[in-house]
Amino acid sequence: MTASPRPPAPTGDAALLEVRGLSRSFRGLKALSDYELALRAGTIHGVIGPNGAGKTTLFHVLSGFLRPSAGEIRFDGTDITARPAYAVARLGIARTFQNIRLFGDMPVIDNVKAGLQARAPRSLVGTLLTSPGFRRQEQQLTDRARELLTLFGLDEQRDQEQEEQCHAPDLTHKGRERCAPPAFAVVRVGGG
Repeated sequence: MTASPRPPAPTGDAALLEVRGLSRSFRGLKALSDYELALRAGTIHGVIGPNGAGKTTLFHVLSGFLRPSAGEIRFDGTDITARPAYAVARLGIARTFQNIRLFGDMPVIDNVKAGLQARAPRSLVGTLLTSPGFRRQEQQLTDRARELLTLFGLDEQRDQEQEEQCHAPDLTHKGRERCAPPAFAVVRVGGG
């Protein structure tokens, strides 16, 4: 992916995700070259390009699966360029793969909650005993999952099983697109 035009400076809030001069080479082949990006919180963007343009490489580098050959990645003002994927995921930056496995026999809301679990603090004893703290965290996860489903227009399907939602014979093409996960997401869970 060749250098992108300089992105316009975000108006209002500073960029949540900012990339400067990002490059990645594989044995001399440049998959990314001097890529620039500035994304504000609360916005949705897409990366479009033909096969071999570097889209997947960009997502791998942004999410920490690959290290860039050059450049800088900043998330919420912090340099995350050299952080490993698990540390980047803890910040709320993750990527999915096109062959994602969902829990088909679970409701849509429970699939969303499963994705949110990675950042939820847990206590083995609290979980086993379903302590008040555990129940409070479960309610917070449910509330956040409902917020996300509402944001993407899927709240009415929250109790349908994922398999039913994505494979119904009368599901429109648009509905099937909603079942396909994004290739990359920056999701801020909770405050700060």
